[in-house]
Amino acid sequence: MERPAWLIQPERRNVTQAARRMPNTPDPKQSSGNGLKKWLILGILATGLISLVIWGLQPETFTIQKVKIEGQHRTEPEVLQSLLSRYTATGFLYLDLAAMQTALTALPWIEQATVTQQWPDTVQVTLTEYEPLAIWQQTQTAAPILVSTQATPIEVTPTTDEQARLPLLVGEQLSTLVQRYRQVTALFRPTGLQLQQVSCSIRQTCTLQLAEGLSIVLGRDDYYRHLQRFLSVYSRIVDVQDMPVRQVDLRYTNGIAVQLATAE
Repeated sequence: MERPAWLIQPERRNVTQAARRMPNTPDPKQSSGNGLKKWLILGILATGLISLVIWGLQPETFTIQKVKIEGQHRTEPEVLQSLLSRYTATGFLYLDLAAMQTALTALPWIEQATVTQQWPDTVQVTLTEYEPLAIWQQTQTAAPILVSTQATPIEVTPTTDEQARLPLLVGEQLSTLVQRYRQVTALFRPTGLQLQQVSCSIRQTCTLQLAEGLSIVLGRDDYYRHLQRFLSVYSRIVDVQDMPVRQVDLRYTNGIAVQLATAE
């Protein structure tokens, strides 16, 4: 028996309304196409980024255009230029700062070196050079070399001006020579006496040569007190002598041996 028409119509209306309310089902082909486009765009961006990185890492991309040097006075500019060019040729990104500093401090005059980078193309080099204190000879016939204020040998040959201007230290024990020189110089400063040479033997018997032509012989023990005692009577010794004093020997416990210059 067939159902009445009025019973069938409401069901059809509900089906139609439900169909209208249901969302559209995505097309699988369209979704696949959109995903492919996204991956393609990402691939292009990644390729461009990699190319940019590779370009930036090339030494010739970020070349060093300026090298600023401060504190250089005695080191020859040609020597610095030759040394630094071996490192700056690698470019700004590959610059080995530690290696540059090590190479710079290996130069005779350089005590300290600091190398910094200034983006995008500049290198700043700050140098601290040794200050010469004296000229050192291990023996009277040895080749003279310069000594710094830090008692460090400077492996360069003294110029004629430096040999005439700087005091001479002769002996094998450099630290002892520098110590004696500094102590005596400080003691002489108020008197106006000028120390030109300090010579010490292995047993640390030292001879001081003054610019005034006087030689002073010091022993190993208590030499500083003996020298103070000599300076307290120096003017009287000089005044009472008819001839210049050539040498004084301070190695005696309670006295001073004085040698006069021989008359010509």
